[in-house]
Amino acid sequence: ITTVLSVRNKKGLFEWRKRVGDEVANYVAVKAANRGTAVHHMCEDFLNNVEITQEGRDFLPWCLFSQLKPYLDECIGLVHCQEKALWHDYYKIAGRVDCIAEWDGVLSVIDFKTSTKEREDSWNENYYIQASAYAEMYQERTLQGIEQIVILVVTEDGTVQEFVKKKHQYLHLLDKELNMYYNTSKTGI
Repeated sequence: ITTVLSVRNKKGLFEWRKRVGDEVANYVAVKAANRGTAVHHMCEDFLNNVEITQEGRDFLPWCLFSQLKPYLDECIGLVHCQEKALWHDYYKIAGRVDCIAEWDGVLSVIDFKTSTKEREDSWNENYYIQASAYAEMYQERTLQGIEQIVILVVTEDGTVQEFVKKKHQYLHLLDKELNMYYNTSKTGI
């Protein structure tokens, strides 16, 4: 699913890369990826009941996880799976979901994100489409429906943003992106 969505709405990203140059853009991208991976691993370990300590951890990811931890404690109930490979036969897509768990008592696809600054809701559309795709994949695999998707973002200044949506708001966009991807792949354009 990340491949299908990888070229969607990238004009601003390409313009930024052109403006700052490849060297700076690559540095920022690697820094962001490393930060996100570190925070994600701490969230995953925490939800697996592994004790998380600061020892041996980079300062910023530790601080970001510390900001997320109260949300994990308060909002996440029964965890159904983490880092699970999923696929959908009809859509012909696959991916690895961060977490499927109860969020405030509702079975949800939960995605953990980090950001340098607060995100506007409209910036998250790809995340919503991707999470909706995971909900559809999970339902096809388990026959257990998921209607709610949650994107949990922690920023470098410690702000936590909780975006809770219904997957049905984004399924038409998933269909559109899949159609464009498969039609482009067939024509070689």
